[in-house]
Amino acid sequence: MENIATIEVGDVSLIVEYNYEQGEEMEFDYPGSPSEVTMGGIYLIDSKINIYELLERSSYKFITEIEDLIIENHEE
Repeated sequence: MENIATIEVGDVSLIVEYNYEQGEEMEFDYPGSPSEVTMGGIYLIDSKINIYELLERSSYKFITEIEDLIIENHEE
């Protein structure tokens, strides 16, 4: 993974490994595309256990929220 970010969710800090791909602007004959995040791992601070699959299976909405936070951070 190319990027690493620390994300605060409530009182928990998570380390997220991810790739970010910036979206394309809309043009006259092209609708454009949204920015995308592909996560490779989510870890608790000071942990080497990847909890991405556990979170993905239990709460897809939570994963989507993390992706949205990463996109917001890149586009600010």
